Amino acid sequence: MVRQRTRRLVLLLAAAWMAPLLAGTRPAASAAPLPRQATRGRIDVYVVGNAFDLGHLNAPAEADALGHCPWLGEGKEKTGLTCERRLGRDWEELWVEFVPEGDGQVEIDLQGEWYQARGDDVRLVWADSVTVEGTTIRNGDFEEADPAGRPAGWRFTGGFPSERYSRDGSVARSGRSCVAVWHGSQARQAFAVEAGKRYRVGAWFRVTDPALVKEPESFMAAFRDEMYEQELTLTFADAASAEKAALEVAPLYGNADWAVSCRWDDNNAADLRMREVMAAHGYKGTFYLNEPAPWFGAETAARLLEGGNSIGAHSMSHPFLSFVNRNRQFYEVLAVRMKWEAALDCPICSYSFSFCDFRNAWEGDAVHRDIAAALRRAGYYHIANGWFNDALRTELELSPILPSDGAPIDAAAERFLANPLHRRRHPHMSFSMHVWYRTPEAWERFEEQLDAYGRRPDWWYCNQNEYAAYRWQHRLSEVREVSREGRRLTAALQRPALCDLNDGVPLTLIVGGVEPDSLVEAACEGAAVELIKPDRGPALLNLHHDRGRRLPGRIGLIENADNHRELRDGDAAADFPGLRGLLSFADGRLGLIIDNGSDAPLEDLVMRYRLPVAWREGVVVRRLGAVRGRVSDTLEPTPQGNGYKHTSGRAFYGAQLDFRLAGEPCRLHLSCRAAAPPRDASYPQGGFLVLGPLPEDAFDAGRLAEAARAGSLLERPPLPPGAEGLAWRPESAEAPDLLDPEIVETSGQWRRPGPSAGIYLLRCAVESEAEQPAGLLWDEPAVEGAFLNGERVGNQDVLLRRGSNELVVAAAVGRGEFAGSNAGCFLRIVRPGTDERIANVRFLTGRD
Repeated sequence: MVRQRTRRLVLLLAAAWMAPLLAGTRPAASAAPLPRQATRGRIDVYVVGNAFDLGHLNAPAEADALGHCPWLGEGKEKTGLTCERRLGRDWEELWVEFVPEGDGQVEIDLQGEWYQARGDDVRLVWADSVTVEGTTIRNGDFEEADPAGRPAGWRFTGGFPSERYSRDGSVARSGRSCVAVWHGSQARQAFAVEAGKRYRVGAWFRVTDPALVKEPESFMAAFRDEMYEQELTLTFADAASAEKAALEVAPLYGNADWAVSCRWDDNNAADLRMREVMAAHGYKGTFYLNEPAPWFGAETAARLLEGGNSIGAHSMSHPFLSFVNRNRQFYEVLAVRMKWEAALDCPICSYSFSFCDFRNAWEGDAVHRDIAAALRRAGYYHIANGWFNDALRTELELSPILPSDGAPIDAAAERFLANPLHRRRHPHMSFSMHVWYRTPEAWERFEEQLDAYGRRPDWWYCNQNEYAAYRWQHRLSEVREVSREGRRLTAALQRPALCDLNDGVPLTLIVGGVEPDSLVEAACEGAAVELIKPDRGPALLNLHHDRGRRLPGRIGLIENADNHRELRDGDAAADFPGLRGLLSFADGRLGLIIDNGSDAPLEDLVMRYRLPVAWREGVVVRRLGAVRGRVSDTLEPTPQGNGYKHTSGRAFYGAQLDFRLAGEPCRLHLSCRAAAPPRDASYPQGGFLVLGPLPEDAFDAGRLAEAARAGSLLERPPLPPGAEGLAWRPESAEAPDLLDPEIVETSGQWRRPGPSAGIYLLRCAVESEAEQPAGLLWDEPAVEGAFLNGERVGNQDVLLRRGSNELVVAAAVGRGEFAGSNAGCFLRIVRPGTDERIANVRFLTGRD
């Protein structure tokens, strides 16, 4: 696991004093050894003298990045290009194409990824088999050595010791030779180019030690979307056209070149003005909302929908999601969807993260994966950002965003538009993120940005839900030929059902292989088909969903906040007179009751139980058909077996009921919150006494060390002047319902609790069942220091003694106005050299 901002400390009982603890000092990111090899191969191309631009860039689908080079300076960005690819254990090919806009010299540059190198941190990657299509270069296979014993025809931008030139055939991809490069010593060679001619530069790369390569983690939900089939019949002018025609799903609705949308976060009264501004400039967008509030409820949100906009989810309470416990994560993402769907009678499929937070430094992939799972279980398949899948591959669709809140966007937009990789993966860009335009001048600048990219006839101006639903269908839908008879082609389309899509955007099919005018008619029994013959390009078909499959026009919500188990009169939704429902959890089982006292049956009722990540089943579907009167159902899910990490806090459960009532498609959400389980004392939360905040500028590390060494912290804590009234207290009763069990509550607030940063002292007795090696993993920027049994602890591997060990941590709060670490401090006792939690310890306040 990579922990960019995490420090590992080991607990040393007899350690000598370390260097003085300095407030504000940030130690090395991790005590674990830095990797000494690059993870990516990279090709740059630079125009000598910045004499002309490079255009029409292209790279293979496997590339991770392709673009121009802003570091060359304003106005020179397009005189260079860069392309890189993550490497596995074997040799991997990377290539890049470009068209120069002038005659002259360019220089190719082979290296690994850029990083901030410190000291002797040199991360090498092997390069071999360099080729240039369109001209020739010298010694592309590195077999020829010059008199100095270096690769002939190549120059290196830094030191090139002999061990970086492998010539014995033990490493090379072909022949016997290859070179090791990094961004501090790149292999370069220049060659002549002609304006308007396309060139392809290719090279093969391999990591220096394949055994160290960690395969990228990935996540895919265990449950699948409901699919259904439509049959489409195309009639052509002649049999020859019917024989040649081919169908494929277009990447975007209407076969547009690009999709453009807007993302606006939070319950902000200025959203209403934004809606008007977008409409005036031909845009649509999505407003990502938190829990409905008295000052921002259904009436306001309904006005935002005007003009083709949509509502997305932004959590209930706007937390740092990776800092809250797994049950709270699920509550935050599912409850907000339920509430807004019921308030607006409008389905939701897209989510945006509060504070853009979905991953932390100490858990990395683990918390990222669980958040992805929570989102899929809650009914989302789209995230309104472009980087959610960078560190962990997931199936969720993404919408890349432009620089936010009035920042200049042209450079980023042009990089998007010029990058064929971006277009293949995410043919979309979004204006974002907050409606914080507080002056007429700020609004004017924003409207100029809208004008710069608005009203382009080949672009699709959509809301995020439309884009999400289209791209999800594009990914999952399959077209297969059924038959060709004379002038007719019959094809079948498998596509996701509306109950999972939650947006009804049609699917565009491209009719390729024939002239558009040869297509006479297109028909689908049970669904509308629009035949479009553009001025250029192939004929298009916009295929709607079956008429018998419609989105719900009426949505209700029945909440069971106290988890009662007997149906009450109040277990009803105003949307559905005569209908009551109850979801409850007890003894490892979910119970569901439906009491239909209305005159009409609930027809074609489909239930989707939605479960938090403590359970193996994410979504369980049950079909009840027609329901009259009272029916009950139970579900006994299977535990994941991940223990208190996944069960802490109050579990939240949901059930989504889709049905027809008097012919109208409807939806009813049921929810309940179960009681939290008893505390597991092997986790730190709840085991500490807390004192603070102490003003950071008055914090005295020396006095803290003296008090820790004297064992007088509880009786005589080192309080600075003005803080004499502070006393040790336990964590609040609310902490277990909000924070992850490995986070000890400090202020309990995401926002800085005062005008300046402060220090909280955290003290506990760590009871160890045995003498054992131990380490402490924590959020490095949030910790000023730690003391065990009166000694300051550092990076040594030593023993945790049997019995009680006094642990004191000084945690900083408020160095940023908003931060997860403002609310609490992450701590984990681990086995040395690993992230593995030691479970045979107990964190006790000493007052237990």
